Amino acid sequence: MKGPQIRVLSFALMTLLLFSCERVQGDLNAFEELELNLSRSRQLKLTEGTYQSRITIKNRRIRMNLKKDDGSEQRIVFRLPRKTNIPTENGSFRISADDMNQNYDIDGNVETYSERGERIEGRERCFVRVARSRICFPGHPRHGGGCRVVVRHVPGWRQYAYYNQTDYRDFQLAMLTPGTQHIKANFIGEERRTRRIYIYRDHQCRIF
Repeated sequence: MKGPQIRVLSFALMTLLLFSCERVQGDLNAFEELELNLSRSRQLKLTEGTYQSRITIKNRRIRMNLKKDDGSEQRIVFRLPRKTNIPTENGSFRISADDMNQNYDIDGNVETYSERGERIEGRERCFVRVARSRICFPGHPRHGGGCRVVVRHVPGWRQYAYYNQTDYRDFQLAMLTPGTQHIKANFIGEERRTRRIYIYRDHQCRIF
């Protein structure tokens, strides 16, 4: 069986994911041919298959990059309804086809969880600004003379303790025949971010 083929651009993973996130990687699984509105006069047809996708949500717009069979990407932009309330952490939502000017309802679910790494302790290098005594040089200031305070950076260290926390946000979104529970396609994606959380960190830099 040949891989999925795209007509007229690619697929508008359609309103897929309207979450308050920045970027989500995932796959769209189309269980049958889909027809999506690109504008009042243009439509997009997507054949059955699986599509690698990347979605970015910003300024009340969904920007979706869909990978085509030839390896190139096609961007499709969707405007979000003003009344849309999408959970940023945990929750579900449904948006009707009429509200999006599309041919399918959207049913989505957002789940978040975190994993905490081991405690890490140690010390790191830092620098302290140390002002030395006032030094004077003979001659006119224009020619390098005069007095000035010499400042130099002296190496030191400070102690710290932290752990790395990885936050996961899973997205599941289905496109359904309007007013029913019949799923035409679904999208599954994940957003992952790791951040360092300090338990403590010395404010003072201790000179060697």
